[in-house]
Amino acid sequence: MVSLRPAGLPEMRVRCRSVLDISSGCAVHTMAAAFGFSAVLAASASGFTVVKLAGAAYLGYLGQVNHFARYFPASAETKSVRSRVMLRTSSI
Repeated sequence: MVSLRPAGLPEMRVRCRSVLDISSGCAVHTMAAAFGFSAVLAASASGFTVVKLAGAAYLGYLGQVNHFARYFPASAETKSVRSRVMLRTSSI
C-alpha cells in the first residue's frame, strides 16, 4: 500500500520524494541488519519490545494525523504545508 500510494499523487516532485523516502528506509534497514542491530534485537527481548512499542506509537501518531486531516479540511496553503510535513514525518 505504501509503495503504491505515490502513483496517485499529483505532483512529480512529491512522487519522487515518496520513492526516495521508501528507498532510504529500505537502505537504513539493510545497513542496520548488516551491522548486527537485528542480531542484538533478536538476542534482547526487552530491546525488541522497546523498538516494537516505539514503532507502534509512531504508526499510531501517523494514523491520527491522517485521520484528523480528513475531518478538518484546511485551505490550499495549509494543505501544501501539511503534505510537506506528512512527507517529512513519514521519512523519519
